[in-house]
Amino acid sequence: MGGSRYLDELTRIQERLNALLDRVMRSSEIEDAGGEAPGTWSPVVDVLETEDGFRVYAELPGVQRADIDLTLRERRLELSGLRRPDSGDGGFSLVERRQGPFHRVFDLGEDVDPATLSAEFRSGVLAISLTKGRPRHAVTRIPVAEEAE
Repeated sequence: MGGSRYLDELTRIQERLNALLDRVMRSSEIEDAGGEAPGTWSPVVDVLETEDGFRVYAELPGVQRADIDLTLRERRLELSGLRRPDSGDGGFSLVERRQGPFHRVFDLGEDVDPATLSAEFRSGVLAISLTKGRPRHAVTRIPVAEEAE
């Protein structure tokens, strides 16, 4: 295995371990608070790295654009938000979809130019574009646009 492929694989393993540790820490915080959080969940995300930047796709069905918070802190992209429960006219017989807060952090491993960031939310999928470059600010909040259909 070439050196670059070896480092890529180690990076993927580190990202998986970080995500697992994040979930364990959140559930231990919940237990310390005296119960199970009925609403914590973690959206499914794909991160594509190109020569020029990154594309991040997050599945957020049932989440409103206004409930999404996207922040860049140097090389770390933070995605958080809230999926509100359905009101349901009657009582539900079965509830499998998670509601409540979510929080994901991605270490991009590259500097990103905050002036070129964009995010669009359409049909329950958040698409984020980041261009590699020299960072200008320590923390940048990214507005999420809703794409016209």
